[in-house]
Amino acid sequence: GWCPGPKKRKAKHFLSRGYFKHCRDGHRFPIQDARLAASRIVQFGDLARSYALVVLCGRLVAAAFGLRQKNVPWTQESEGVKYLVLP
Repeated sequence: GWCPGPKKRKAKHFLSRGYFKHCRDGHRFPIQDARLAASRIVQFGDLARSYALVVLCGRLVAAAFGLRQKNVPWTQESEGVKYLVLP
C-alpha cells in the first residue's frame, strides 16, 4: 500500500549519535488526503441515516472529519452523526 514515509527525526535522536530510546517513530499521517476522503464519506455516505454510530480510530482520523478533542476515547455528534473516537 501507499505510505507517506517515516516521521522526521532531530539530529540528536539518530541511532548513530547513541540515541536508543523510541527507535520506532511511526509514519507521517496524510492529513490532506484524509480530509478529502472524509469529506467525500460525509457528503455521499449518508452516515446519519445508514449508521447509528460511526467509529473512528485515532485522533488524526477524527481531525480529518473535523472533530477535535485531546483525550481519547470520546463521543461527539456532528450534523446528526454520532461518532465514537478510539485510540
